[in-house]
Amino acid sequence: MRQYELTVALPAKTTPAKKKSTSEKVDRLIATFGGKVGKMEDWGENIKGGVSLHFPLELEAKSANQLSSKLRGEEFERFLLIRKE
Repeated sequence: MRQYELTVALPAKTTPAKKKSTSEKVDRLIATFGGKVGKMEDWGENIKGGVSLHFPLELEAKSANQLSSKLRGEEFERFLLIRKE
């Protein structure tokens, strides 16, 4: 398995409950692809005024592309999935 980092941008007025439900949704998606999620970090406000959540992940390489496609269909403002070196 390879290590990845996923950062998700949410709207500025995101409630703590919405952050928690987003975290749970990401956990379920990663589990669907046979991966593991580390501890979520709330990075707070980003430069566009939204909220950023960061997730360290472990995934198979082929699953990363599938995850990226699946994330495009979610209600996130933006996301960034990168592989750690």
